[in-house]
Order: sequence, then C-alpha cells, then structure tokens
Amino acid sequence: MSKKITRRKFIAKSGKAGIAIAGAVSLPGLTSCSLFKEPPDIAVLQGENYFQNTFEAIELLGGMEKFVPKGSKVGLLINSDFEVFGTYVNPDISIAAVKMMVDAGAAEITCLQVVKDEYW
Repeated sequence: MSKKITRRKFIAKSGKAGIAIAGAVSLPGLTSCSLFKEPPDIAVLQGENYFQNTFEAIELLGGMEKFVPKGSKVGLLINSDFEVFGTYVNPDISIAAVKMMVDAGAAEITCLQVVKDEYW
C-alpha cells in the first residue's frame, strides 16, 4: 500500500520546502550552517607555542575527557622516527597530550613505539 505522488504535487511541496529553508536562513543569527551545527571534528591553530596550541585545539574538540574516559588505558603512538624536522610530531605536542590524558584521569599510558632519547 503505497501513496503515489504526482509530479505537480512533488514540485509544489519541494518549492514550499525551499522557501521555508530560504526564509529560515534569512533570519538574523541563523545561517544554513547553523541549522545543522555539529561539534567540529578538526581544530586548526597557528602560532609557535605548540604546547599551548595543543591544549586549545583539544578544548575546541570537546576536551580530552571526550577521548579518554577516567580509568582508561591509553596507547600513545608518537610519530618520532624521522630525522627531518616537520616529518615528526613536535615533542611539545606529545608532552601536552600526555599531560591532558593524565588530567582526564587515564589510569595507564603506554608508549607503543620506542622513542629515541634525542627526540625529547
């Protein structure tokens, strides 16, 4: 038992929906993006203070508690096995991540890759 819709009814309903959306977008403070706003899944910051920028970026994403529940075991894979600057994670970023995991209540943090002493 299916309802059939004529082409005329489809066009009329689609037009009404389009007008409703256009009207909603024209309201002050309401944009098409804010209609379906979800928390961001990427954060971009600029600057030379990698430690502080890491904190701010994770806060923009909802905080470390969103990723590391209290009492959890965390495996950390630091991309540090390269000699060319820019191809590995800055040590300040790694240290900030570990500090935030500890502050979030991680029970255990394990480094999954051997990190050379000269990295730090």
